[in-house]
Amino acid sequence: IGGDLPDVYELRGETMGFLADVSGKGISAGMLSAFVKAGWDRSESSPSKALRGLNAKFQELNLDERSYVTAAAVRINTARREIVYSVAGHNAPLLLKSSLGIDEIVMHSPPISNWIPEFMYEDRVIGYEEGDILALITDGVTESKNADGEQFGLERVEEVLARSENAERFIERLKAELKQFCGSFDDDLTAVAFDL
Repeated sequence: IGGDLPDVYELRGETMGFLADVSGKGISAGMLSAFVKAGWDRSESSPSKALRGLNAKFQELNLDERSYVTAAAVRINTARREIVYSVAGHNAPLLLKSSLGIDEIVMHSPPISNWIPEFMYEDRVIGYEEGDILALITDGVTESKNADGEQFGLERVEEVLARSENAERFIERLKAELKQFCGSFDDDLTAVAFDL
């Protein structure tokens, strides 16, 4: 039973990606994950509208302020070579590897919660080039600690992405580096990567 929820699917010929991380651990996190899975509208092509819909459903749960969901959603338009994205408090950014290096795609917005119940999530667009890699990660990756209490951190994730030829190699190398750095893990760790 975990608190991370990755999903990749196709909608009207476009690739959709979704990554959520729910608060808490164990059974309560698993139940909130089940809610997110059931509440995510896979028929909505706008990432922000899907997040707004999930937020509206979340409000009906009447949970206390300790319960929340961070999420990142993307739509990859290959015809225009664009990524349409929206983020709900997801503190680990989307990363895009290009010929120019690594872009951290950050959007400041609150998580799905009762903190700002009617927040209007927005879509943003970023272009990409053929051969780029898009990665979505949860904070479990960056916040994993070694025996000395040092976090794995975003810089190490970016280093792994920078020397990865494709999405599959990025995931393989990230797993290996995390295992070597941490040994064991206290949190869920999720990374999703797309070859563009």
